Amino acid sequence: GGNIIGNSATENGVGGGGVYVGGGTFTMEGDASITGNTAEYGGGVYNSGTFKMSEAASIKGNSASAYGGGVYVCDGGKFEMSGDSITGNSAFEGGGVYVTGTTSMFTMSGGTIGGTGDEGNEAKNGGGVFVYGYGGVRTFTMMGGNITGNSAGEFGGGVCVGGCTFEMSGGSITGNSAK
Repeated sequence: GGNIIGNSATENGVGGGGVYVGGGTFTMEGDASITGNTAEYGGGVYNSGTFKMSEAASIKGNSASAYGGGVYVCDGGKFEMSGDSITGNSAFEGGGVYVTGTTSMFTMSGGTIGGTGDEGNEAKNGGGVFVYGYGGVRTFTMMGGNITGNSAGEFGGGVCVGGCTFEMSGGSITGNSAK
């Protein structure tokens, strides 16, 4: 439980308006939220460690001036999501989630990235999810859940993949829009 609300990381190149995980493990479960935070990278969460999200937790209404309005995963970070929501976030790229950096991974086994009305995430590219980078391994694995109602000004309303891997074995990607 608990809430992390209205924080910011304002220096250039600084990430994690709500939470910065530079190593170790951060677990968020139950009726917990990360809401209304801002940063250049990872408005809600900047993760290069391990972040586990479960049991109806939410990351909502955060913003990043560069990448990862809700979540920014980099430098070998691991992010696990099940039965939760990442909604109403915005960024230049990766409105909901941005994954980059060698060996970074995001695993979604349930929950929702986006939603209806103002619950959708927004970005220029990758409204819901942006997986980016060349060389090394950056992976987004979707085994369940929904990526829905997100929008992009250019490419990938739901998902935008650039030189990386997006693996889908379950769930749905529906109702997203892009130019």
